[in-house]
Amino acid sequence: MGCNPCCYVAHLNKALYRLKQGGQTWYKTLCHTLEELGFKHAEYDHRVFYSRTKAGIIIPAIHVDDCTITGTSQALLNEHKTCINKCYPMMDLGPISWLLSIQVICNHEACTITLSQWSYIDSILTHFNFTDAKLLSIPMDPNISFSKDQCPTSGKPRFGNPYKFPANFQKTRNFKKSWK
Repeated sequence: MGCNPCCYVAHLNKALYRLKQGGQTWYKTLCHTLEELGFKHAEYDHRVFYSRTKAGIIIPAIHVDDCTITGTSQALLNEHKTCINKCYPMMDLGPISWLLSIQVICNHEACTITLSQWSYIDSILTHFNFTDAKLLSIPMDPNISFSKDQCPTSGKPRFGNPYKFPANFQKTRNFKKSWK
């Protein structure tokens, strides 16, 4: 008698991209590799690693398959990027200008870093067809008076969950990962 393939379950020896287990396998593999290269987890956030040597400190922050690296010297950054690149091919996009849909503006002369979410705000306005809305310098008319009678009496939001949309609106880039 022949085997009926619909009666069997296959055990994968390798994690597949976009499956629930894929992200966990990628994270474990990445952690193992970075630990072999001398990095440790930051206690407050396990997506942030650090390596402290006599030459200085290197801090890579990982979000899925995006990596931002900072350090005390350019030579140290280049050395560690070369080591990581031997394990996982990566593109060096140069000095940071965008991070997870947030614009990063570095002013070295003034020693400031500015974060801007104008792109995110613009995409929300476009989604809800508010691109032609009238701009105001203040969020509300200061001459409007409200009374306690206008307040909702139940603890439930009047318009569903107001926080549901922004969490689902986040956009990410998808790149193929390589697992060993």
